[in-house]
Amino acid sequence: TIMQRDIDRLKTERFDVLVIGGGIYGSWIAYQAAVTGLKVALVEKSDWGSATSASSSKLLHGGLRYLERFEVGLVRKSLHERRELNRLLPHHVRPLRFLLPVYSHSRVGRFRLKLGLWLYDRLAGKNQPVSGHQCFSANAMLKQEPALKNDKLLGGFSYGDCGTDDARVILEVVDSAITAGAAACHYVKAEQLLVTDGRVTGAKLSDCETGDTFDVNASIVVNASGPWVNRQLDISPKPTAAADDSIRLTKGVHLVLPAMESGHAVLLTARSDGRVFFLIPWYGRTLLGTTDTDFHGDPATVAVEPADIDYLLSAANDYLHTPWTTDDVLGTFAGLRTLKNETGKSASGVSREWAFEELSPGMMTSIGGKYTSARVDAIAAVEKVRKALRLPSLKD
Repeated sequence: TIMQRDIDRLKTERFDVLVIGGGIYGSWIAYQAAVTGLKVALVEKSDWGSATSASSSKLLHGGLRYLERFEVGLVRKSLHERRELNRLLPHHVRPLRFLLPVYSHSRVGRFRLKLGLWLYDRLAGKNQPVSGHQCFSANAMLKQEPALKNDKLLGGFSYGDCGTDDARVILEVVDSAITAGAAACHYVKAEQLLVTDGRVTGAKLSDCETGDTFDVNASIVVNASGPWVNRQLDISPKPTAAADDSIRLTKGVHLVLPAMESGHAVLLTARSDGRVFFLIPWYGRTLLGTTDTDFHGDPATVAVEPADIDYLLSAANDYLHTPWTTDDVLGTFAGLRTLKNETGKSASGVSREWAFEELSPGMMTSIGGKYTSARVDAIAAVEKVRKALRLPSLKD
């Protein structure tokens, strides 16, 4: 059903909710809205989950590094969702063991890491698909992952998190939204918002395959278009400069490299700038990523640059006794995070907290968030949509 394009429904029906953007947030919002009985349309200008949501680190995780910034609520929410997604979609959840080696030059020492991992386990609670952290001596750490350098290695830890296939999850969520009654069409682009008396009342859409244009009327429009959130639509009234500045795009790059020796994932810190990055087993290969740099310009032009490759290879090779070269790079991909801007913070320092705001009357916009917590955020989004439609809360 996800490959069928029921354009006629879009042309002939009126909807409670029109969701623009078929990434992980748009898909979950469409599904959650449909199962509550709302009449939902979901459109995506390309293939389902083909932009940011397909360029993730392929993880369902709490985000251990966010504890360093005291984002305890974000970590707790993500860890609880890791458990819920394992319950709801166990075929898409792959338990992983992450190694966290500690060297004499490590930015964070063993005591702080031990404290952070203890808290990570406590926040996760019971019935998780992975077990808690373990401590290792230097020799034991090298036995866990022989590819690591042993020079100045003090020891380390392991902890549990999960991997997933981001594209397959989105396809299943979209399919479930259709089963729940949503009219979902990919290769349909939202060109312009429809506005009546200052209120958004729908959107002008175009069929990317035929070029046909038509209007869709909806009581609420949800803008979940990710990096295009302030760019794709001719928004009226026009966003102010302050509104444009409220969104920050950061680029994340991953490299596909040969498999590691152990099959474990590894969390490391770049010696050049202190950023956390991962080595993650992925379909018989290793994902190395990610970067976190500010991006300006057309989101469609995001690309992996030679400097991105050099940064990641250099960061990894500081820890590997047999260095990778550009000849080892089997593939690359880049994506853009859409975040609420925080003036004065670095790209990697901006919070991943999700926001759902009515930036224009009748249009609600999804900003930020994490792949792992998209489902529970979508539930909160639908509560706000139902309130705007003057429908009873599902919590009552």
